Amino acid sequence: MDNIIQNSVDYIDDVDVLEAIQEAGGRLTNTAIQLDSTIYTLVFIPAEEGDIPPSAVKYQKQVVDFYNSLNSDLETLSKAATAAQIEAAAVQSEAELKKLPTFLFRLPSAKPK
Repeated sequence: MDNIIQNSVDYIDDVDVLEAIQEAGGRLTNTAIQLDSTIYTLVFIPAEEGDIPPSAVKYQKQVVDFYNSLNSDLETLSKAATAAQIEAAAVQSEAELKKLPTFLFRLPSAKPK
């Protein structure tokens, strides 16, 4: 992220955009760590099958907040990229996604294949 931000100074003239990118970059790592830790905590809260214990509700809300915050900062950080860079990243992303097992992306109601 630091590399992206430093290199974007060469072609982004809008000081407000640069400042927003720098702030988002500063928060991003911490938010990702918080999201990961909260999911980890949530996974290991004991529960009866199908029931969500009251202690888990707090963590569910936190996961949603951290996830939304992470996506917001990633969206802000993407403003550091040119249109050509975004297009190249989309192509590379599609290729990488095709390498991953499909069960990672199925909806909870979907039946395993």
